[in-house]
Amino acid sequence: MPESDKPATPSLDERLKSLGLVLGLISTGLGVFVAVKTNFIATVTSEIDTQVKEARNRSTLLEAELRQLELKNKAFENSVRLVAEWQVLTANDFARGMDDGLLNLVWLDDQQEQQMRDAAKAWKAHYHLMSRAADQSLLLRQVVCLRLMNVGNTPATELRLLAHQRDFDAQRGGQGGLYSAMTASFQGEPKPHGLGQLMEPAQQSQRLSNEILIPVAHVVGSQRYVGRLILPVRLLWKDPRQQREGQMEIRIDDPRLANKLRSGDLGQTSK
Repeated sequence: MPESDKPATPSLDERLKSLGLVLGLISTGLGVFVAVKTNFIATVTSEIDTQVKEARNRSTLLEAELRQLELKNKAFENSVRLVAEWQVLTANDFARGMDDGLLNLVWLDDQQEQQMRDAAKAWKAHYHLMSRAADQSLLLRQVVCLRLMNVGNTPATELRLLAHQRDFDAQRGGQGGLYSAMTASFQGEPKPHGLGQLMEPAQQSQRLSNEILIPVAHVVGSQRYVGRLILPVRLLWKDPRQQREGQMEIRIDDPRLANKLRSGDLGQTSK
């Protein structure tokens, strides 16, 4: 093969020039790669920083809410918490509990107290525990009571019960309808009755008095009342620790109260 037909060998300058071009391309590629990577890392880092800040903000908010809940819970635990519920005792159980001192009774009215105590003398001797209706069915004598409890950690002071009252014959009694449905039959403003305090040391001992039982009606069967009847409407008190007044409506339209009263109609079916 003639020497003139052989490919020309690149000179050193040409080789260096080609190598420089290749290195320039590689350098440019690396620069682009590094720039892309740097931008990606910066974006990811910024997103992480944002998420960390949001997490810290949420943590701060949660801590603030937790402190608020703790304060509310502490205030709730240290406040007056009154609970009212109805109890219907048979004449026999009422007289026995009163005689044994098992009932922490609070009377709202002197006349009503005297009437109940006079009746309880017969009940203790097992007289007049039942009565007979016109249709010869038996009617059980019962005493309706309002039970008040303070389940909080602060005494309820200046406790007052607003109530209506109505008088029936103290011997024969009279029809008045179901006690749990009598609210509409009363007119005028209810009368306030002072109850003292709940969760204060009792006068005769250092035992905390956080529960009282208030007799409100002597009923024969479910609808005949004897003597003075009292219908509680609202309970008022003062919370000395929270330095505020509280009040609670007394719900008389309680179906459980109606059912307990109807249980006094022995031998009769409930309508």
